[in-house]
Amino acid sequence: MEEILSQHTFEYTSYSDVTRLIRDVEEKKILFEFYLLNIEADGYHVIEVAKKLRSLSPNSLIVFLTNDEKYMPLVFEIRTFDYLIKPITKQKLDLVLERAAHYLSIDKKYFSFTYKKIRYILDASKILYFEKRGRTAFIYYEDELYKCNMTAAEILKQLDNNNFVQIHSAYIINLNYIKGYTLKYVLMRNSFLTNFTSSNGKKLTKLPISEKYKKLTKNKITNFIKR
Repeated sequence: MEEILSQHTFEYTSYSDVTRLIRDVEEKKILFEFYLLNIEADGYHVIEVAKKLRSLSPNSLIVFLTNDEKYMPLVFEIRTFDYLIKPITKQKLDLVLERAAHYLSIDKKYFSFTYKKIRYILDASKILYFEKRGRTAFIYYEDELYKCNMTAAEILKQLDNNNFVQIHSAYIINLNYIKGYTLKYVLMRNSFLTNFTSSNGKKLTKLPISEKYKKLTKNKITNFIKR
């Protein structure tokens, strides 16, 4: 299994102790978008672990690997994404991983991309905005900064257009993080770069709205406020 997973470009963590997995998720708030759970001798214990994971991480995808079909009725009560019978071949696992990546993308709760052969999956709601500089797109994500090589059209395709809007050829913003706006610019929360001080002393980022996107931006912000 490790050999197959290592051939993919996404990041993963392997646990031999499910108790440590639950502790990481419950106490350290380490959440994963996708879980592969191996049912071995004590299959019912793993199913209980899956129920716990489902309660802690309701939007994550769960796949079971097992030698025995008898657990199938139980695992699908947990909203299981798939159930694979061993032996697990590369072809089987690749197919499930591709389906999972597609699902996470079309659901638009996540934004996925590959950069320098590493596959990333980000919670879209935590993305502040995108900035295009040539072929590179900078992703301002909470207190982290990521890079990807995607066009604006490719980025927008993965995003919920009720929450994101392109305001300029260089900027796509998350409407949830707007702190103020005029017809010429928006003020965004951003811990990386600040170029504006608000009346209450808060440091914000001022991003320009180009003429081309002025009407669209105004309509999107207006509709967003009315929600």
